[in-house]
Parts: sequence; structure tokens; C-alpha cells
Amino acid sequence: MRRPTNVNATTRPQRESWWSRVIGRSEEDHVKGDPAPPAAKRGDPNPASSGSQPVSGAAESNADAGASASPISAWQARREVRRRSRERKRFERREVHHFTERSRRAARRSAISLGLVVALIGLVAAIVTSPVLRVREIVVEGTSRVSVADVQTALQPEVGGLIAFVDYGRVADRLSEFSLIKSISIESQLPSTLVVSVTERTPLGAAKSGKGYVVFDAAGVTIQKVDKAPKDLPVFKVSRVSVDDVGFRSAVAVLDALPDSIRSQVKAISGTTRDNVTVTLDSGLAIVWGDASQSEFKATVLKAVVKSAPKARKIDISAPDVPVVG
Repeated sequence: MRRPTNVNATTRPQRESWWSRVIGRSEEDHVKGDPAPPAAKRGDPNPASSGSQPVSGAAESNADAGASASPISAWQARREVRRRSRERKRFERREVHHFTERSRRAARRSAISLGLVVALIGLVAAIVTSPVLRVREIVVEGTSRVSVADVQTALQPEVGGLIAFVDYGRVADRLSEFSLIKSISIESQLPSTLVVSVTERTPLGAAKSGKGYVVFDAAGVTIQKVDKAPKDLPVFKVSRVSVDDVGFRSAVAVLDALPDSIRSQVKAISGTTRDNVTVTLDSGLAIVWGDASQSEFKATVLKAVVKSAPKARKIDISAPDVPVVG
């Protein structure tokens, strides 16, 4: 059974803790005006019982200000510290989570990008090295004098190789034995066809060589060797079939300058120096051309002379202003 308590009795002041004294002191430093009454500082719950007399309105306002500035309790301080500590921990957790999540997203993006690159490389490698993409057929185009079968036989080692790794230089080396071939172009047609387009050398004439004849082009490159002179090619009578020979170069320039109607009738052309090129037609007409200068003017004069003297056996147009007909 609880004993009755005398309300008017003076209570025993409680001893303040160190934290309460510190908080109270800091609070008192910020409070302006008169200090709190002694009874309030001692923690007296009933200041009226201390025997003090009623005070005026100003004193009461000071007392109210002192009461409002009284220090907080130790329990409230500890609760505030715990609350701030929890908020700080929550903030730190959020920051750590945010940083960790950002790092994870960056790592995922890097891993996905690397995986895509590796997958793409693997896919390309699988496609390129697939047995489907190997050379199984060789198509030769642009030949008239060169045998297609011979070209395909020469390129047979390329069959079965990866079409993406065909060495065009090696293909050109394999076809270098064909003197009729001037140049080639190579195209890979997926999945397994290699197309070789051939540009042949154009025979320009033939020249005596031993017991037979050699057929050559405008660059003096020997195309083939034959026993008899071809009927559709003029026979060159020069010191040497080579672009280094001045007579050969002059004869080639003159033959190129002749009108088409006359060039097709040329049986032979001779030239040992720059100035003594002579053209012989199938009809036996000999045309003394001289050097390769004024070729267009000489060709015009030649047409006129041949038309005016169809039975002439020799025409000298080395000086086109004064042609000589014999």
C-alpha cells in the first residue's frame, strides 16, 4: 500500500549527471536574461513550497523564460544521439549501395560489350573457316587465244582453300607462265567461286627468229613462237624486237599512224633507223614513210596519192609536202 505523499513537502533534489550538466550549461550560455530560480536549478518540483512570495509579471516572464531554457534530460540526449547515429548509418548504407550498384552496372556493361565482341569474332571466324566457303570452282573469262583449261589447271592448287584468304599475288605468279596474258583481275564470289578475268596481249606483228617466227605485242613482249608468219600480222624487219631499239619503236609508231584501210593491207614494215621506215602492202606497193613525225599529215597525203595513182609501185612521203610516186 502506497503511503500518502505530502504535496507541499520539499522534495529531495536529485543529483544531475555529467551529460545533463554539460547540456544544461550549453543551453544556459545561449539564454539571455536572468538566470533560472535556484529552486528550478535544484530541480525542485514545487517552487512554491520553498517559501518564496508571489512575484510581479516581469518576474513571472523571466521565470517562464528560464523554465523554457532548462536543460534536456540525459535520456532525451541519448535518444537524439541514437537517432542521429541511425540517420548517419542509413545515409552511409545508401551511399555504399549507390556506389556498389553503379560499379555493378559498369561491370555488367563491360562484360556484355566484351561478350558481344567475342561472340562476333567467333561468328566471323566460324563463317570464314566454314567448309562451305572454300574454293570449289574457278571461272576464267576474257580469253580468246589462251586455253581456259590450261588456266584452270595452273590454278588447281587454289581449289579447296579458304575463299577469303586467296592470295591474289600467288594466283598472278601461277599465270605468269602464260605469255599471252597481259594482266588479270580476280574476284571472289561467295560461297565458293573464284572468277579470273584475263586481259590478253594484242599481237602486233611477227619477226624472223631462227627457223621460225616470234609473235609480239606493241611492247615487244613475245606472245608465242610459230613456224610460219601469220597471214593477218605484218612482218617486222628490224634490228631487234625491243622497245630499246629505235628502229622498232619507229616502226610501231608508223604502223599505229596508218589509216585503218591501209593498216589492214600491211604485209611488212622495216626500219633500222629513225628516218628510214618503209611499209610494204599486200599489193606490193612500197611506202617510204621516213620518220614517225607528221604521221597524221602523211596519212592524209598517202590516201590522196593512192587514190590518184592506184597503179603506183612506190610512194615516198618522207617529205609529205612533196610526195614522190614511182
